[in-house]
Amino acid sequence: MLQGIDHLVIAVTDPDAAAADLETRLGLTPGGGGRHDLLGTYNRLVWLGDTYLELIGVFDPELAAASWVGAPMLRALERGGGLATWAIATDAIDDDVSDLRARGSDLAEPAAGSARSDPRARKSLTSSSMASVAIAHVARPPPRSSARSIGAP
Repeated sequence: MLQGIDHLVIAVTDPDAAAADLETRLGLTPGGGGRHDLLGTYNRLVWLGDTYLELIGVFDPELAAASWVGAPMLRALERGGGLATWAIATDAIDDDVSDLRARGSDLAEPAAGSARSDPRARKSLTSSSMASVAIAHVARPPPRSSARSIGAP
């Protein structure tokens, strides 16, 4: 069953500066983040209760252009940045995918997410017409302050 918003991904040129700006302007304390070495991107997380903003930037445009997460970031940054993708939490990804497809969604097959240092199981889904839509299968939320490298071997 769909559980709610897992997170919003915001494309920014400098995740650290964007996190500092959110802290100064809104009092939102940034948590961890990491470098996605195989994807060409890096991030900072800003928690909002059980969900979070993922502020994501690109450190290697060539790698990013070829990656599932980097390509939408580059497109968003070309438009000036902002909301690039989002993820919905579910406890039954296969059932939810079937239901969404029955309602007309063009979601692709679930793909295993990258290895993470937290115990959360993840699968990503993309729409063929809107590559920025994802569903996250969540067992429990990741640690709020741990740094991690996503996509590293």
